[in-house]
Amino acid sequence: MAKIIYSKEYKGIGDKLYPGVTTVLANLGWNKSILMAWAAKMERQNKDYKAESKEAAEIGTLGHLLAEAHLQGIVPDAETVNAYSEKQIEKAGNAVNALKVWQEQSNLKLFATEAKLISNKYGYGGTADILFTDATGDLHLADLKTGNGTYADYILQLAAYATAAEETYDKLVKRVHILRFGKNKSATFHHSSWGLDDIDKAFEVFKHLLAIHKMRPEIEELL
Repeated sequence: MAKIIYSKEYKGIGDKLYPGVTTVLANLGWNKSILMAWAAKMERQNKDYKAESKEAAEIGTLGHLLAEAHLQGIVPDAETVNAYSEKQIEKAGNAVNALKVWQEQSNLKLFATEAKLISNKYGYGGTADILFTDATGDLHLADLKTGNGTYADYILQLAAYATAAEETYDKLVKRVHILRFGKNKSATFHHSSWGLDDIDKAFEVFKHLLAIHKMRPEIEELL
């Protein structure tokens, strides 16, 4: 059997190498048609889609950076922030303020950031952006995204993280959340979340993708 090469590997029991969640999700490809359709639309309008998205993307990226710093309780690197324009900083700051309001209203306490998660049961790993706990002690898992939409593979990613987090911390993951900063000129903040039934359903899909990923070398040997 050919060796599987992972873009990012995680070590489990006995230093066994596992694929990362995002590597496994690359087998899905559900979002490619969305990107292609948008690029085609820009072309019909005689617009350079790369140039059109550059300004908005920078604001979204800065919002993501500021949000990470806020949630981790650290001061963002001044040199990095100052590389952006005053207008970009203001708009990204507004989005992060909306995140802060959501955090206060949801009454969630920070549990961990950049949490390395391993599932020895299923054989994969991943790094979750944020873990919170609620008043009952159950976990909530959140991922920071930069983009103009919330896509199906996001819930698959979160479901995989949630299953690995339960194995890692021996705690129930009650809900998963996407905290998204739009790549638009207003740099809006968006929140989406899913509960236990949705997590279980999405994880069933992820397990199929994991099986496909592990069988890929056998198929490539046939070529």
